[in-house]
Amino acid sequence: MCCASSPTISTRCICWGDRATNRQNGARRSVYPTGDRTERQNRRRASSLGKGLRALNRHVEALVSYAKAVTLRPDYAKAHFNRGNALLDMRCFHAAIASFDKAIAAKPDDAEAYWNLSMCCLAQGDYQRGWQLFEWRWKAELRPLEPDLPWPGNRPIDGKTILVLAEQGLGNSLQVCRY
Repeated sequence: MCCASSPTISTRCICWGDRATNRQNGARRSVYPTGDRTERQNRRRASSLGKGLRALNRHVEALVSYAKAVTLRPDYAKAHFNRGNALLDMRCFHAAIASFDKAIAAKPDDAEAYWNLSMCCLAQGDYQRGWQLFEWRWKAELRPLEPDLPWPGNRPIDGKTILVLAEQGLGNSLQVCRY
């Protein structure tokens, strides 16, 4: 199920989502401020709430929060990106692709959006588009620092050491080691 109406959302989820959003900065807020909020605060609050709900596997409620954030600002790339991730979790690939496309339209240099879009395309069997977009993974900030990767395939490797990077999991690495 990709769409449904939302039941009541608890304050605990709001706080949890806020902590998840600000974990990188080391900032933690236990509650949102009360009173009048600007449109920007409301948009961020809705998106943060969606992240918390998604982390709690309450995907339908998260989608409602992302929809609110996008209603407040239709070109809010982060909300489209987060919505796409929730839809991807739910295996609603066509809807996730549409969300990632909107995120990319709003922020054309978002490597993570391209990378996640590639995963949706590959899952749907659109291998040509999926593998082409999959190359964005090299630009995503989630990747560990690596020296001059990937190898372009057009330089000789005779007498050189080859580094095999385990990027897809242990099973794939073991398969490569066989050869």
